[in-house]
Amino acid sequence: MMFWLEGAKASGSSPPPEAVEGLREGLRDAAERLVFLPNVVGLDFDDIRRLDEDDDPWWQSVKQEAIVISGKRPEDVMSFDGEARG
Repeated sequence: MMFWLEGAKASGSSPPPEAVEGLREGLRDAAERLVFLPNVVGLDFDDIRRLDEDDDPWWQSVKQEAIVISGKRPEDVMSFDGEARG
């Protein structure tokens, strides 16, 4: 199961490392109780642009399978001309 949480969208910058780590920590108890391994990945607009341009298989699966928690769908984060739409 894949979840998408859009953040730091006003600045277009990478999520702060402490936010990514905080999310990992927040999932730790649930992961142990429910026996799953959460993988939290922080991406900035440059990462998303590159993954999209390269037709990266992982990014394609994110676009297809992500359940949006907050913000836009992953494929809607970038405009048609490749500009960030945060």
